[in-house]
Amino acid sequence: MRIGKEIALELRKNKIEICDQYYQNMMSFSNYAQLASMYFRGSDWSMENDFPRLDILRKHKGGLITCGMVTDVSETYSNKRYLAVFGDSDVELNYDGFSVSELIIRHQSKARIKASQNAILSINIIDNADIHIDCEDEAQVNVYQYSNDATVTFYGGKVKVIKSEFKK
Repeated sequence: MRIGKEIALELRKNKIEICDQYYQNMMSFSNYAQLASMYFRGSDWSMENDFPRLDILRKHKGGLITCGMVTDVSETYSNKRYLAVFGDSDVELNYDGFSVSELIIRHQSKARIKASQNAILSINIIDNADIHIDCEDEAQVNVYQYSNDATVTFYGGKVKVIKSEFKK
């Protein structure tokens, strides 16, 4: 079964509302890159609806890892433009130069993040995730904290933590 069709059918099965256009697009997806692109464009909706579920992410982790959606990993990444970290991951993330990146940290994941030089990071954190940020030089980090159970610790620099909630 195509990845998009499997996930689209999961939406209907769990009565998660999605517009017809996105549903039809998803039904036609034949590769993980298409799914990842849609995920990052609609990350607020995905987080609010706990979508895709962790069991689906685990089932497809081998294909999704190539698209910046990682589940249950212990890795180091540098200057990834888009990265979503799921499950019980433990990652080290390094950003420098003029990199501009969007990160999503979910579930029980832990991330140690270093931003330096002129890097600009936007981070969504939810569930019981835990992040530690070391920000230096002219780097800027905006953290959108969607859960009171998520932990954000930072050391110096231009870090802003914004308590957020989903738009209803």
